[in-house]
Amino acid sequence: MIGQAQKLVWAGGEHYFLFDIGHLRALEKSLDAGVAPILLRLLNGTWGVNDVLETLRLGMQGGGMLEKDALRAIESSYPSSNLYELSVTAARILTMFVAWPTGKGEDEPKDDPSGEAKAASSSETARPDGQPSSAPLQ
Repeated sequence: MIGQAQKLVWAGGEHYFLFDIGHLRALEKSLDAGVAPILLRLLNGTWGVNDVLETLRLGMQGGGMLEKDALRAIESSYPSSNLYELSVTAARILTMFVAWPTGKGEDEPKDDPSGEAKAASSSETARPDGQPSSAPLQ
């Protein structure tokens, strides 16, 4: 979530990552693309090398690391990881800062504590005539 660094153990070690608005804009500028297309490339496997490396570098810098130390951490990940594995890590990191839980939906009614399901929400009584939907049609 924006504003709170997240500690992650990955191939380069254990580091804090953070993407605040400034770091998200820096990522967009560096890769000449919006955050959504960058994330989609990381998720669907159409990423480029810089998509992976810049996401890792800027995420660590956002977490408080100097650029040279972030680059060193990335380089130290190469013996134990490959670019595909690093792309998975980069996607995970970026996702944490653009798709965090918002708490929406918490005000929705919970299941009835008595265990009785409401007919309107039950898939077994979805037919307008009140008959279970699993009953044979007549």
